[in-house]
Amino acid sequence: MKRTAKVKAPSYFGHLEAARLLVTRGADKEQQSNSGMRPLHAATDQNQPHMVEYFLSLKVAIDEIDNSGQTALLQSSYRGDYRTVELLLNNGAQADIGNNQGFQPIHMAAQQGHLNILKTLIKKGQSNMLSATKTGVNALFLAAKNGHLTIIDYLISKGFDVNVRTTDGCTPLYAASFYGHVKSIEKLLNSGADVKLSNDDQAGPLHVAAQEGHREAVEVLVRKGRADIYAMTASK
Repeated sequence: MKRTAKVKAPSYFGHLEAARLLVTRGADKEQQSNSGMRPLHAATDQNQPHMVEYFLSLKVAIDEIDNSGQTALLQSSYRGDYRTVELLLNNGAQADIGNNQGFQPIHMAAQQGHLNILKTLIKKGQSNMLSATKTGVNALFLAAKNGHLTIIDYLISKGFDVNVRTTDGCTPLYAASFYGHVKSIEKLLNSGADVKLSNDDQAGPLHVAAQEGHREAVEVLVRKGRADIYAMTASK
């Protein structure tokens, strides 16, 4: 039986010459691992732009997904490799393909705080900044959750609705309050975030800030947001 040489390992570790040799000896440049990862995925997963450039020159399928629904562009947006993101977009990668949970590249960039990548996805990839995951999580929510103030500033400057809610009613202010990101809370409040909006359990930003022990966040919500200290959740 003829065996096909595997090119995933050198792609993963950035061994360009080894990958070239394997391809010339008949290695399948689209071969998938048990997790559905292809050599292009392996290269983007480990921030290997020279390897990505090589496989793109071979005209590999650029938008293929692995078993979790991840494309090469989604991986590089998460990893923060700006050069690879540009390479993929310049070669026609689609910016609106989400993984199995609906997370798109723009969500990964916002979650990880990669502002330049987020801007590039919007401008060059024509990514919809208002897109949401299957649970209604959007870029602003993820930036607020992780305290990425520069991402929050940028999205708000582009007209993002600061009071947009997830499927269970949580707002970006709720996310920032839960994790105690005071600067993010202040920015959202100054931009019109409604401190009175609560989730489906009637829990609002003040409730979760108090629950998680974020005293400074509580003080800001009460002082600047005028949050109601007597507001009750659905279970009281």
